[in-house]
Amino acid sequence: MSGGDDVSGRHDCSRKGLLIVAATGNANKVREFKEIFFRADSGFKAGLDKTDIKVISQKELAEKAGCRYEAPPETGSTFAANAYIKARGLEQFTGAHAELPFLREFGAVCVVADDSGLCVDALGGEPGIRSARFASPEGSEEAVVLSLQRRTKLEFNENRGNN
Repeated sequence: MSGGDDVSGRHDCSRKGLLIVAATGNANKVREFKEIFFRADSGFKAGLDKTDIKVISQKELAEKAGCRYEAPPETGSTFAANAYIKARGLEQFTGAHAELPFLREFGAVCVVADDSGLCVDALGGEPGIRSARFASPEGSEEAVVLSLQRRTKLEFNENRGNN
């Protein structure tokens, strides 16, 4: 979707405002996106007032559409590739629901995504793009931290006598 186009690809100056749909279900990430877009020095607002911009999550959009959004699997080999996969999947979902009255309220709709993780030098860059599922399939933050502590301690002890 290019800037200034609505989800159907048409530009409509008669409607005002920008809807940003964040490709995440994580409330903290949505908050971070809002902080980025609403910063005074972001250069993003391009004449839009704070009240002209609305940031919502993929879950909120799905609720407005009256359905469930199933995010695509993150099969990329880099953080950037996974962010692209997330953005593209949500863009397609948003386009498929372009006639929603909620979406029609905005002059433009865009999708943003990111992907992040931990890259630990002592572990050769692991867990990297697999951070969420590093310790267990559930990927709880506590399990990841405990696993990293255990793995880095083992790495430190194994390399201790090699100096």
